[in-house]
Parts: sequence; C-alpha cells; structure tokens
Amino acid sequence: MKKLSLAVLLFISVGEVHAQSSVTLFGVVDAGLMYQSQNGGTGLGGKTKNSVTMFTGAGGSDNNVFGMQGQEDLGGGMQVGFRLMGEFNSGNGALDSAGTLFSSESNVYFQNQYGRVTVGKQIDPAYLALVFSDPRDAKNAYSAAGAWNFLEGNDPAPGDTAYESNAISYSYRDRGMSASVLYRVGGVPGALSQGRVISAAVGYDNGSLIGNGGFLTKNDSTGTRDLRIWEMGVGYRIKSVTIKALYVDYDLPLGNAVAPIGMTPPSHVIMAGGGVNWNLSPAQEITAAYYFTENRMDTTNATSMYVLSDDYSLSKRTKLYGYIGLMSAKKGANALTALTTAQLTSGYPDSNTTTIGIGIQHKF
Repeated sequence: MKKLSLAVLLFISVGEVHAQSSVTLFGVVDAGLMYQSQNGGTGLGGKTKNSVTMFTGAGGSDNNVFGMQGQEDLGGGMQVGFRLMGEFNSGNGALDSAGTLFSSESNVYFQNQYGRVTVGKQIDPAYLALVFSDPRDAKNAYSAAGAWNFLEGNDPAPGDTAYESNAISYSYRDRGMSASVLYRVGGVPGALSQGRVISAAVGYDNGSLIGNGGFLTKNDSTGTRDLRIWEMGVGYRIKSVTIKALYVDYDLPLGNAVAPIGMTPPSHVIMAGGGVNWNLSPAQEITAAYYFTENRMDTTNATSMYVLSDDYSLSKRTKLYGYIGLMSAKKGANALTALTTAQLTSGYPDSNTTTIGIGIQHKF
C-alpha cells in the first residue's frame, strides 16, 4: 500500500507541474462465452472433431486494452503528444505479453497543419485501412483480422503486422482524404534491409463513399523478404445501411511459422469479403458478412465463412453483443485459411463448423 500511495502522489505531482498538458486514461474490458461445434485440434484421448466451449478472455468482440494518452499545445497550431497501450486477458488478468506493460503502443508524436510524425511502437497504417473496409470492423471473431494477425511469415510474434515496433511514420488527413507511410527500423548494424518493414495506406470517406488501400512488405532477420501484403476496400453508406467489400493478398515466400498455424511451406493466401451493416436504431447494429480465404498454391486449402452479428449499446460506453458463424472448410483446409477467431480456434477440414458467441464490453 505504501508503494501504491507513493506512485499515486508522484503521478499527481507530475500533473500539477505540467498543468498545461492533458493526460487521459482509457481502456476496453471485453468478456463473454463462445461455443464451437468442432475444432481442428486434438482433444482428450486423441479424439478429433471436438466441440469446445470457452471463456473469451482475449475479447469476443475487441481486444482488452488499457492505456494513457496525452497532448500538449505548443501554440501556432503545433502539438506534441504520446500514447501508451497494453493488452490483457479479462479472464485471468494476465498481460498478453508477459513482462511487457505496453505491448501494443508506446509512442510520441508531433503534429501541425502539415500532418503528424509518430515515433515508437504504433498501429500499422495498412492494417488500419483494413479495419475501415472490413464489414466486421476487424472484430476478434469471424472477420478479416484473423488472417492479418496470424499470416506473418516466419516472424514468431503474433500481432507484429498490426502494431509495428521501432517505427517512424508520417500521416496526413484533410477533407475526407488520408495518407500514411511507416518505416520499421530493423536495428541490425550495417544492414538496413534486415528486419525492415515498409507500410503505406490511403483512404477516402466523404460520409457516403468509402475507399482505401494498403501495402506492406517485411524482411526477416537476414534481409530476405518474408511477407508482402496488399489490400483494397470500398464501401457506400445509404442512410442507416453501409455496404462494404475488401480484398487482401498475402504472399509468404518463406512459409508461415506463427502459432497456432505452425510451420507451413511457402504460400500465397487471398481473402475476399463483403457485408452489410444495418443500424436499426442509434443503439443497435446488425451485420451480415461473408469471407472467402484460399491458398492459391493449394486450392484445396480454402474456407468460406458466414457470420450474422448483433451489437446493442446499453450506453455510450457499454454494449452487449452476439454472433453466430458458419465456417465451411475444404478438405485441405488448415489454419492458414480456417482460423475462425483470435481465440486461436480453427475449423475441421472437409466439414462445416458452427460458432456461437455472446459477450459484454465496456469502454472507459
């Protein structure tokens, strides 16, 4: 208790000294239950096609996060700010990345009328473009996020192409247009190409028409290209209805070694999807979406996913949600194409898998 009290006093003191700055705490707590009729993994006694019911501590809709952000006005239209964000499991309270408090974002930025420069760990601009064109907004279950987060080549750290470490970026927004470019420094002496990531995205949203595109290329520790992604998306809003479609192309020339997929040979995976968001009222949104994922180097490794979801807001900060999904996997399907959720569950080859999830989410 003495250590906690001292930390609180120090925080208050810093706030008093730098009164011209604003600091905000924020976060998301998301928890629920998920049932899946069968799973691609092996259960007790070596049995396959096991059903599974699990607590979605990683977030059934969105990731559980906590963080703080602040900004100082320097005058003349210039601001300096920072953003720190980590992820945790709402089921057991553990950090997603053991020993790392701010595993998702830890950056400082400078901005004026000409744009923003951000330095540190930050969200990838190409991934952000994907979120805006995905009918499911890159939710943790049955969306375009599963492929993006786990098709990462030989990089063993999940989420590295969603949040880039050791990166510097520039972004600009004006009148519905946006553009961003990011460079991740490899940090290998005498070798600029080793561990390097280059990412870029453009977007447009005038309230009715939506369009965006993104590109990412990543090298491994030897400087060999390990991953290349390009994506594009379009959408259109008509009163309470929004229609969206996207296409994403993943080239993994060295294979994929990210859990839960395991080591796979070189592959070329495509994902195409589309859907409709219908706002029945200011508090309720129903979404129907379809996604098709295929390894172009082995077309028997392909999966179709259908999902119907309902998000109901109890307030501006709290919502209830539910979804039902069907995954139809071809005979050669594995987790390259058949990863249903960020809970690391997958479907069974050459069969249909049904998933039902419910949960509650609160933002602060």
